[in-house]
Amino acid sequence: MKPWACFAVLFAFAIPAWSADGLVEVKSPYGARETMDRLEGILKQKGMTIFARVDHAAGAAKVGKKLRPTELLIFGNPQGGTPLMECSQTAGIDLPLKALAWEDAGGKVWLGYNAPSFLKERHGIEGKDEALKALAGALDLFLARPEIGFVWLARAATSDGPATVGACVVCHAISTSRGTLVAKLDDVTIREGWQGRGVGSAMLAALASHLLARGITRIDTACHRDNAGAWRFYERLGFRPLDEERISLLLERARG
Repeated sequence: MKPWACFAVLFAFAIPAWSADGLVEVKSPYGARETMDRLEGILKQKGMTIFARVDHAAGAAKVGKKLRPTELLIFGNPQGGTPLMECSQTAGIDLPLKALAWEDAGGKVWLGYNAPSFLKERHGIEGKDEALKALAGALDLFLARPEIGFVWLARAATSDGPATVGACVVCHAISTSRGTLVAKLDDVTIREGWQGRGVGSAMLAALASHLLARGITRIDTACHRDNAGAWRFYERLGFRPLDEERISLLLERARG
């Protein structure tokens, strides 16, 4: 078995529950630590900075107390958070972003994060709706709405323990011509230092098997015409050009 031959859906959560003070809670099928490991891995893949990770249960143990698994992740990107603080500096008390994974008294594991609307109301932020939406977009879509798709990870054993070395985003779509679901592949990313080691090929081959077992019979993706390396990569895996051109309509602009 290759050292990276471990592939999994990032999250498959239930519909979120809203708690007091704007906290969104979504149920995780994994333990608290694994939930946080997976979240940390994909955030790093997406270029987010991990500022701190706090194991509250370990801290409690140091003072002779017992606490159910509870971990906090502090992460962010100045490009997303700075515009909010430019509008209201008090937003800095809630930035960088935080995610909390915990096990409740019934043994269920939850992931919680602050809703953008809560940040807006608490700090009186005006005119930054797009920045607010961007801050929690990935969490809202892929954690709270698993029917849209998922993030597929390649995990590897390293000297520092298991780590995410590759990731891609998969969204579901209905194909009327095939009468089945198809998968839309995007954001294929391999961690620096792991390129050229077969991680991408193994990751997508495992993904294909995962999708086929669930009745999804085609994977679509897009590739820039001038990216020769990407074309060769996809062609080696059996991807072929379709007799069509990918086009899009930006709805925000279309309204005007």
